[in-house]
Amino acid sequence: MWVETLYHDADTTSAARMPRCDHCDAHVSDRFARVFADEGGQVYACPNCSANAGIAEVSRDRAHESRPDGR
Repeated sequence: MWVETLYHDADTTSAARMPRCDHCDAHVSDRFARVFADEGGQVYACPNCSANAGIAEVSRDRAHESRPDGR
C-alpha cells in the first residue's frame, strides 16, 4: 500500500494525505497513484525513480520482485 504522509498546509489547519512512491518515497499525486498503483495501492515506480516512458514496466517488474511467490 502506498505510504500516506500527513502534512499541514501553511494556509489551513486541516491535514491532507499525500501518496508516496514505495521505492524512493517521493510524493506522487492522487491521480498518479490511481493510474499506476497495483491492486493493493502500492506505487512501485514514479517519475523520480524511473524513466517516464517506462513507469508501467518498472512498476510491474518491482512488484513482481517484491512478491514472495514471484507472481
